[in-house]
This record gives sequence, C-alpha cells and structure tokens, in this order.
Amino acid sequence: MKVNMTFLLNKEKFKENGTDPEIVLSVIREFASTNSINEISFCSFERNDEHGAAVLTKFLWDTVKTNYEFFDYFDSIILTVNDEREECMNLVKEYHDGLLRNNGKYVAA
Repeated sequence: MKVNMTFLLNKEKFKENGTDPEIVLSVIREFASTNSINEISFCSFERNDEHGAAVLTKFLWDTVKTNYEFFDYFDSIILTVNDEREECMNLVKEYHDGLLRNNGKYVAA
C-alpha cells in the first residue's frame, strides 16, 4: 500500500508570524523519524505498508488534541492512498470541533 501525506504551506501565515517553516516541519519530522515515515520531498511524507494510512493520520489526530494552532500554517493537507487523494483540513477541523463540544472526547456532530 502506497501512502503519502503532503502539507501545503500557508506562506502568508509564516510571514505574518515571523515563523520559520523549518521549525513547524520539525514537528512532523520528529514524528516521522520514530514511525518509519520517509520525507520524500519538502513537506511530503510517505510510508508504504499496511499501516501507513493509520500512522500518518494518527499524527493529525494527536496534533489536533495537543496543538491545533499548528494547522494554521497549512493551506491544505492531502492524504493519498494508492493514488486516491483526500483533502484532510476539513476532517481536522471537524475532529477539533467535536473535541471542543465534548470536553476532549470526540463525538461527531
């Protein structure tokens, strides 16, 4: 199974906050280094096994819980599984909103 997650940067947000993209990407890279995920190009991460989709999306869900502002730095997050693409930012927002509604425990709207 070929699984890729690509983060498209919101360059204006980095400029507005004076933040270096490398600092934000270090969060992803740290998770990647401990979870058999390869950075195949700038902002694009891949894990090609039966657990790839679960591991890459785990990063999103864990980060939503601990550092939702992290997602302000991206215009889009695209998950590709076997050439099928899905935009994840709406899912991230929905998950975050579900956590807020239910004191940190996700319940769909």
